[in-house]
Amino acid sequence: MQRRQLLRGMAASATLQALLGGDAAAAGLKAIGQAEAFDYALLKGRARALATKAYQAPRSVLPKAIDSLDWDRHQAIRFRPDHALWGEDELRFRAQFFHLGLFFKSPVRIHELVDGRARELAYDARCSTTARAGFRAVNCRATWASPASG
Repeated sequence: MQRRQLLRGMAASATLQALLGGDAAAAGLKAIGQAEAFDYALLKGRARALATKAYQAPRSVLPKAIDSLDWDRHQAIRFRPDHALWGEDELRFRAQFFHLGLFFKSPVRIHELVDGRARELAYDARCSTTARAGFRAVNCRATWASPASG
């Protein structure tokens, strides 16, 4: 991926978040830390500063219980749709997050942009569940994500 593509994607994401407004609290996601001013100029400045430095892979040490999950156990962890970011809004999309484990070894810091201020969203174990068992039938091919029963 080229830097320009990355910058465009980051700017588009920030712009989209700014247009949508805050919905993290409604989804049950808690903000941590202080809200910081955020705009496109700041984003470009941070990207320029990072571009001058050598890449440093994120360091992550997962708890043994998470790091040792096999395929089936990791696949059993599901994000609860009722905790989706922007899940209550009349939008064509919503944000659901992956749990650390099998293929996802490094956490991704997620921020929500509201009124020009970015605030990091905290991880909350209540947003995931492992309770699903058995099988899941769906209504039709166009709605694979909408279970008819579960």
